[in-house]
Amino acid sequence: MLRVIAYSFGESVGRGTLKSNNIKGNDLRALKEALDAFFKSIPEYDSVLSGDKLVTTSKCPVHMLYKRWCDQGCEALLQGFCSAVNENIKVKRVEKAPESEVCRFEFTLQAT
Repeated sequence: MLRVIAYSFGESVGRGTLKSNNIKGNDLRALKEALDAFFKSIPEYDSVLSGDKLVTTSKCPVHMLYKRWCDQGCEALLQGFCSAVNENIKVKRVEKAPESEVCRFEFTLQAT
């Protein structure tokens, strides 16, 4: 159930971020702009768009505050956020705190 709530919340936040920042497009560039706008207050957040992949990195504090959300909700929230831009953008967590010093996610636009 937590994943469903996180996905729905992420989709809503994504749509709101796109609208409030007047972000147009349905590609990884639009997703980068939206994520940058939303996560600007996260410590040491960075995003890099290179070719057909967007990679975000941050020192996210969520695992210290609510481990269950970190384990079950973060990726689902980001997948919901992606769906607000384009249903074909997929997210994958590739590093996770506290096992790593950072949380890192990769986003790709899947062919239809």
